[in-house]
Amino acid sequence: MCVDVGAGDAGQAAHYSGPAPIHTAHWVLAIGSGSDGRSAYVLAADPVFAEDAEKLVFRRCQSAGVRDCRIERRFNAGVFALAEAADGGFVHAIYPYPEFTSERRQAKRALKDAEKAIIEACAQQTGGSCKLKEIRPSNEWNGYDH
Repeated sequence: MCVDVGAGDAGQAAHYSGPAPIHTAHWVLAIGSGSDGRSAYVLAADPVFAEDAEKLVFRRCQSAGVRDCRIERRFNAGVFALAEAADGGFVHAIYPYPEFTSERRQAKRALKDAEKAIIEACAQQTGGSCKLKEIRPSNEWNGYDH
């Protein structure tokens, strides 16, 4: 990667050649009630504006038939993980994720660690079995941004 950061001493462009940062989005999690009366969740993301992510999550709630949506969490970095407890409730958290695109190996490990951690946290908090419903790195917003 080469980013022009201004002119050097002899009119030459100075360049940054370090690792490329991961471009993340503004995320919003909303919780509400599904058509069956059980808890339901909706995720939305906007790569530029946090306010647009908030507007989008309510539109997504409406289109998914989720009633009484309320914003539960906002985040813009990390791995979002959500598990569903046996009683239908949700446990969610944000876990560490690499900051640079060159850290692919660490990214895979971060996803595995987040999956294991959310299942354990859910089981501890609810006293029952849990299943993974969502695991999403903050840089993977495609499909959540419209």
